[in-house]
Amino acid sequence: MDFVSTQDFGSEAERLLWESIKTSFATTEPGYCWHRYPITSRSGPRLEPDLLILHPQWGLNVIEVKGCSINHIESIEGHIWYMTGWTPSEIEPYDQAQKHMWAILDRLKGYKYGLLRDEASGNCKVAGRAFVGLPFITEQEWRKRFSEHLSAPKWELVFSTDLEPEALRRRLANAPMKQKPLSEEEWEAAVALIKGSEALQRKPRRPTKRENSRAAWL
Repeated sequence: MDFVSTQDFGSEAERLLWESIKTSFATTEPGYCWHRYPITSRSGPRLEPDLLILHPQWGLNVIEVKGCSINHIESIEGHIWYMTGWTPSEIEPYDQAQKHMWAILDRLKGYKYGLLRDEASGNCKVAGRAFVGLPFITEQEWRKRFSEHLSAPKWELVFSTDLEPEALRRRLANAPMKQKPLSEEEWEAAVALIKGSEALQRKPRRPTKRENSRAAWL
């Protein structure tokens, strides 16, 4: 798996989950993992998923990372998590991950004249899954508080107890919404779009004329 981070880590939770994915999959799994990769949706807003994994068997996986402990979560009502001792006091992490996921799938579906669009269903051929990463909460803590809760996420969570290689692989590989096999052309198209290039374009970047710009130092 190839790894690309486009920003400094905004929290220790992001860094911890990123390092866990890297340690677990860098030499054992195909695909790509991006940290804070900027994507523009069709409706205009610029999106930056915390973690984005594209895998030929697991599909598109968007992970919204929260560094809270179980004691920070006062209650959950629908998509809203009411927090205590946390800013902001209301968060919607799973909904946020889903919005990023759907925006990316929408872009994939329309790419290359519908190459990645399933004609029968109208859906994207790339399966999408949204997760909330909670690297400071164990699965046992979550189940004790929310196992009987109607709207609290269940399989859509990555806990601190999932950060070991085999546990993390099981969490991602066994999630619902299985990826159907993609052709080589379809896989390359999905990678090309997310990487922001046409057929992984290899054109050299045009040199900047502004000596003090950030690009001049790259």
